[in-house]
Amino acid sequence: MRMPFIKVYRAFDALDGLPDADCESLVRNVWSRQPWLLNGPRALTWALAVAWPLAWGLAASVWPIERWVPLPASDAARGILLLVTTVAVARLSGIAMRDVLLWEALRREVRGAACPKCKSSLTGLPLQHRAIGPPVPGDAFVRCPECGKKWVLLDIGLTPRDLVPIEDRAVRQDVGTLRGGRGAWAGRR
Repeated sequence: MRMPFIKVYRAFDALDGLPDADCESLVRNVWSRQPWLLNGPRALTWALAVAWPLAWGLAASVWPIERWVPLPASDAARGILLLVTTVAVARLSGIAMRDVLLWEALRREVRGAACPKCKSSLTGLPLQHRAIGPPVPGDAFVRCPECGKKWVLLDIGLTPRDLVPIEDRAVRQDVGTLRGGRGAWAGRR
């Protein structure tokens, strides 16, 4: 598990060779494709913001919590302490939940395409088309190397890009340059 101030993508060995800009782009893509990643932590934050003071109020009325928890003597100081702990617990719990969900989504993205039947990786397998007629995107399929099942990519929610290993998805540095080594737009004004 990472701390909130450390880059989450550095927890994955497959992303070590990629620069930070590509990894941050991958994280943004994961966030945009899975908006529910934000809803869970927000709901937890608001639920704890309400439940924490209620639980402390109930605990203080039922048990003598001063015996176990050192509390200030004045009511104003207790109110400030309750406010500070409510904000801290709610926010830190939301951040921790966000980090766990983002880590899981990135793990699924890095692991890549998996066979729905046996969970074997389909990454790197050649794309095949039916033998009759021109290739049609809806007919593209792969065969799982473990169980031998043929999977049509559209049926399992994958694209041909998902079959490319994550390390090979980066754009080459010379893209957009002319053969002479100059930039594609160099000298054009």
